[in-house]
Amino acid sequence: KYLETNREKIKALYPSVEEFLKGYNIDENFMGKFFEFAAGEGIEKDEEGYKTSEVYMKNFFKAWIARNLWDYAAYWRVSNENDEVFLNAVKAIQDKDLFKKNNISL
Repeated sequence: KYLETNREKIKALYPSVEEFLKGYNIDENFMGKFFEFAAGEGIEKDEEGYKTSEVYMKNFFKAWIARNLWDYAAYWRVSNENDEVFLNAVKAIQDKDLFKKNNISL
């Protein structure tokens, strides 16, 4: 429902995926509405769980919005922003000395 009412506004503010990646953030207002919706469905907010997973939840929502506004490539670009395994893999690929040290050629 969020995108039904905010699609045009978001696309006007962030006309490209790049602008969306840099500028769009899931704020506490968004999360508050999410938890209100969940409560209406009989799901109580787990404060401790939210503290642990807040960054991941916000990243997931942002990624899903990107997918709905653009495509799955946009989803993965957002999703990978906080994926430590992915980010470490990128660092490893970019580290030429690591490849030499392990006798791996590109």
